[in-house]
Amino acid sequence: MTDETARALRDAIAAESAAEAHADELKRECLEKIAGELPARAEAIARRLAQEQPDVTKSLGRDGVAQLRVDVSHAATELGEQFVAAIDEIEWPAKTSTFDKISPRHIHAALFGRFFRETGSLAAAIASHGYSFGEKDIKVAILPQELYEEKSFTSVAGALEDLARARAATASARKEDDEATVSDLWGN
Repeated sequence: MTDETARALRDAIAAESAAEAHADELKRECLEKIAGELPARAEAIARRLAQEQPDVTKSLGRDGVAQLRVDVSHAATELGEQFVAAIDEIEWPAKTSTFDKISPRHIHAALFGRFFRETGSLAAAIASHGYSFGEKDIKVAILPQELYEEKSFTSVAGALEDLARARAATASARKEDDEATVSDLWGN
C-alpha cells in the first residue's frame, strides 16, 4: 500500500509541477502581449485626448504632436517592461474553495492591484504636452484596464484553474501517502 501511495504522490507532484510551469508560461505570455500592445493603446489614449482638446493639439503643431507621440511611445514601452518584469510581484488568483472558479475578471483584478498607480507615468507623458485629465489624479488618470482586453485572460485563468486542481490532487495524494505510511509503521 505505501509503494502505491508513494507512486501516486510522485505522479501528483510531477503533474503539479507541469501545471505550474504551464501557468507560468501563460502568465508570461499574457504580460508580454500586454506589453506588446501597450504602445498602440497608449497612442490611442493620447489621440483621443488630442481630439477632445483640439486647442492644445493645435498649439503643439505638427512637431509638438510628433514629440508627444515619441514621449507616449517611450512611456508605454517602459510601462510594458514593468508589466513583464512584475510577473512574480502580481498576486495571481488562486482558488479558495472547490466552488469558486478563476475567471478573466480575477486576472484583471490581480493586474489592477499591481498596476493601479503605475500608469501615472503614461498619463504624465501626455499631460506634459498640455493635455488635461480633468480632476483626475495624474497617478490614476489612466486605468490599467484601458491597456488590455480582459477577455484575453481566458487561457491564463484556465491554467490557474488546472494548477489549483493539480495542487488539490497533490494534497490529497500526500494525505493518503501519509496515512498509509503511518498505518504501515504502526503495524496496521
